[in-house]
Amino acid sequence: MGINVSEDLKKGSIEDPDCIMCGECTGACKKGVLRFGTRKI
Repeated sequence: MGINVSEDLKKGSIEDPDCIMCGECTGACKKGVLRFGTRKI
């Protein structure tokens, strides 16, 4: 999707409207720091 994951992670989460939650970034993350989940607001 062309999302700048590195920049979004500096903010603490990826909340880009272009994110379709495909999971490609979690599978491609070499450091294993990305994951899907829910959080309380």
